[in-house]
Amino acid sequence: MIEWLRSLLPFASSEMSCVKLRQLASDYLDGEMDARTLWRFRFHLERCGGCGAFVSSLRATIQTLNNLPPPAPVPVDLKERISARLPGSDSSNSSNS
Repeated sequence: MIEWLRSLLPFASSEMSCVKLRQLASDYLDGEMDARTLWRFRFHLERCGGCGAFVSSLRATIQTLNNLPPPAPVPVDLKERISARLPGSDSSNSSNS
């Protein structure tokens, strides 16, 4: 059956490797794939349980990250406060005197 598909679609003969699929997984989930690559990606995905699990895990990770609350605002003077406490800064030297 696979040979029959390959005879119908010339680009099917260049199957995608697991390594290549994993490199392209983000593009797939973002919908940023050309038709030829998408076909090869899905062709491999349907036949490889390991890659299917990888893409499912990546999708779940992205969904989890997207559902996180926004980070708390950073105080405007945070950089200065940290720098003041670092060894060798003018503020840390004067506070030790």
